[in-house]
Amino acid sequence: MDWAKPHMNKVIDELQLKKSYYLDVTVQNNGTHFVGKLSLTPSSCGLTISGDILDDRRPEFDRYAINQLACDHHGATLILFDLKGRGGNFWQVTRHPKLLSHFEITYEVSYVIYSRSSLSGNSGYFEIEFDSTSIARWIGYTKSQDDIVAMYNQGTLFPYPDNLPAEFEQALENIGKLSVCYYPSTSHSVADFSMGLHFAPMLTLSFIGNKAGAQAIECLNEIRTVFSFLIGEELDLNAVRLTMANGRMRRASMYFPNAQTNSQGDIYPWFPLGKNLRIDHMGLPEFPSASFDTYFKLSEQERLFFKKYLKYRSLENPEERFLGYFRLLEKVCHEKASYLPSDKLEKLLRRVSPFIVRYFSDKKNVESLLERVIHVNTLKLNAASFIGKLLKRLPVKLTSRWVYKRSDINAICKLRNDLTHANELEPDELGVENKAKFIEVLLVVSLLEKIGVPLEVGARIAPRLKRYHLIEKPVSPVISVRAPEAQP
Repeated sequence: MDWAKPHMNKVIDELQLKKSYYLDVTVQNNGTHFVGKLSLTPSSCGLTISGDILDDRRPEFDRYAINQLACDHHGATLILFDLKGRGGNFWQVTRHPKLLSHFEITYEVSYVIYSRSSLSGNSGYFEIEFDSTSIARWIGYTKSQDDIVAMYNQGTLFPYPDNLPAEFEQALENIGKLSVCYYPSTSHSVADFSMGLHFAPMLTLSFIGNKAGAQAIECLNEIRTVFSFLIGEELDLNAVRLTMANGRMRRASMYFPNAQTNSQGDIYPWFPLGKNLRIDHMGLPEFPSASFDTYFKLSEQERLFFKKYLKYRSLENPEERFLGYFRLLEKVCHEKASYLPSDKLEKLLRRVSPFIVRYFSDKKNVESLLERVIHVNTLKLNAASFIGKLLKRLPVKLTSRWVYKRSDINAICKLRNDLTHANELEPDELGVENKAKFIEVLLVVSLLEKIGVPLEVGARIAPRLKRYHLIEKPVSPVISVRAPEAQP
């Protein structure tokens, strides 16, 4: 941690994710307090705790991992989550007249919840608000925005109406409600002779019941995953705010490493909301908001598919991306088919098992072998088979434009096996890049289908992937030949 940076000793209203903070904090530890230095930056967060050790003053911190830890900073409270030990020192200062030692421990911090009010590890929250420029791009220029401006000009915007325009509201079963709403505010400057209206859209997740800090973090990560998937890039966040549930409305903010690895200025959303648009330039299908509910209903393993896709998408090496996409496509499209009817085969193996055991005098290995036979019987569909089935389901209007056809599937699968087993070959980097994009397209339409987006809709959105042109056939130029003019 870079402690050459100036420490902030003033009270902060909320933590902004694109800013860095270097805070002197007091750390609570079983009734004893120690000093700490907390570093919060977009690339990493860390805490260093230090202090003297006496007979009646001993640190009881786990040096390797801490789930939650409370800190104070000038009357404000911080709850740190998921701390991982990154080293420490203990040394003896004096032996006489009294034994005095000193310690220092450094942790990597995953998440921080901050409030100017008092917090505890048991504090509950009933709403998360995401301040994000990505969300503004995702919803686009809508009629609701024009309505807000018209209400402001007519003097009917304030006090707030009961039903302020919302771009969408979607119930999430057993969780709460996800919505994008507007919270207008005005500003003016006498010095600059200016006045303005601000009404940036806010993504909000409201809970049915109060959530503890760790539960709110889980929901935060699911929101980041699904929107990063839809936007086509990591969700760009300015701030994450929590509303506390303890009798009166109180706010907290959350901080975590969130460094952007790409330029967000010229990025277009891969699958925009496409609803209530003021001007529809692209004619894209509307994203079904019910898909958010479908996503949260998926099993943890199925939601992990989306997280792994985002991980593979960020890899620089095309071979690693190709192998990652391929492995994930196999899991997403996993489908069993049997060589022989399973019930008949199992019945037969049970009948012949005693004979085979007597013949080989090895019950353990015979039973293990027969179990493997039953397992292998269900592996009729290999990678080439399920990719071929997926291609047949996709619209011909889409697949006819691709450089890859069903006849190329075996060669693509062979490349996967060669790269996996490090066979002696030197693949063409551009060829691997093209095949990685082909597998990625198949993967994203399959993931969209997982959350209830029809395959034909996914086929219309897939060409918006970055570098999609890598799998498109080159367009032949149309040359028009002008007929010679007749001689008089």
